[in-house]
Amino acid sequence: MPLSAGLCRACTADIATHGPGTLDQPWTQLWLGGPFTVRTVAPASRGVERSAMPPVSAALVDPAQEALFDLPRDWTAVDLALLPALSERAQNLVDQFAALATDQRWTDGPRSEGLRTLRILFACLGANAPILETEIMRLVTTYPGLGGKRVITFLAERNLLLPDPANQIDSNQQTVERALDAMPAAFADDVRRWVTVLRGEGRRHHQPKTWHTIKNYIYFVRPVLLDWQHEVAGLREVTRDHVDLAIKQRKGNIARGIHVGLRSLFRALKQERIIFRDPTRGIVVSAVLILPKNIPSDRLRGLLDQAHRPVTKVVLVLAAVHGLRPTDINRALLEDLDLSAGRLVIRRATGRHLIHLDELTHGIIAAWLRHRRERWPESTNPHLVVSRQTAMDARRQSTSPSTLLTMVEPFGVTVSALRADRILDEARQTADPVGLMRLFGICDGTAMKYIYAAHPERQSEMIR
Repeated sequence: MPLSAGLCRACTADIATHGPGTLDQPWTQLWLGGPFTVRTVAPASRGVERSAMPPVSAALVDPAQEALFDLPRDWTAVDLALLPALSERAQNLVDQFAALATDQRWTDGPRSEGLRTLRILFACLGANAPILETEIMRLVTTYPGLGGKRVITFLAERNLLLPDPANQIDSNQQTVERALDAMPAAFADDVRRWVTVLRGEGRRHHQPKTWHTIKNYIYFVRPVLLDWQHEVAGLREVTRDHVDLAIKQRKGNIARGIHVGLRSLFRALKQERIIFRDPTRGIVVSAVLILPKNIPSDRLRGLLDQAHRPVTKVVLVLAAVHGLRPTDINRALLEDLDLSAGRLVIRRATGRHLIHLDELTHGIIAAWLRHRRERWPESTNPHLVVSRQTAMDARRQSTSPSTLLTMVEPFGVTVSALRADRILDEARQTADPVGLMRLFGICDGTAMKYIYAAHPERQSEMIR
């Protein structure tokens, strides 16, 4: 068999020119010989046995070797049908992943998708060095039938993941940054300065606002600024008439939100000495009182009987019986639950609210905890309510509001509506705002809102 058999044409021509010793020269290109040789794949001849398992790749990532270039990997160049074999360590990790999928009772889809993804990653990159989260997401978006979320969680728990820095930023902050990037050029610098002040980094030190609050401010202010970009060249040219017109063009809570947002914006700019007068000064917008409404009894009847998932029953009973907000349910912690004493502590920014579990709630929560231990025995998520996405998430995050909405949406209600109906029903029975405040942990203004909705005749009474 000639020396050049199996080599590409370029290699054969080079050997013919310089001789067979070319392969042993240090200046030879990598593709001319050694483990990186580029070889043609010829059809197997009859009677000739081919190796069933390719060798382990010689180009796996070495944790002791620093990267020369930070370039995105092109996964389309990888032939998934001809993957290298796994190292012993990589195979052990794949076996651990498969065992975890069995213990957690994953369905066939997530199990096969995760195993396939892990197999590709370990075959191409190895299992000795941490893998970039961005690399994993780039792979799963390149080929169909792959799944990255469970793989990311699995690798993170074994210190084999380099997290994506973008995911370490608060989601509300990301929303604010995107909004700032899309801000009209005439106002962009001033609005960024406003956000800096809200974060407590202005000329005067004060308690920073949360990114959630800042996001809400920008949500109301941005449409007004988009209108003003055709009228003024900068925020210094905005007058009281501009502000008045912007508010009068909207109604209800939208108008009030715009007033609050613009007032915060111009006060911050005046504090930073960017503008010299506040065009919102003296403008008052009354609050809009929206009274809660009852949910028809036919919708409430049998909700728990219709709910088949244990976690859905927990959400329903906490909202419809104990009047908890969606955020209360999402943030409730296992460590604050005491089933033996029948108590659950809800942590809020205004303090802690204690609810006493009745027999129905106690039984539903106990059944959910048993189901959770059977389904996710290795879960370290500290929250009472978890989903398939958060139960095994290494970041130990709470469920999102949209998850709760999806749980109760088939019943034609929302968690907030169930809560409002419960408090309103209690207000009809007692008409005592202090009792509502103690029972549901609400403020006096909220309590009176429910009293007025339940007893309209009391709206003319003066609160003393």
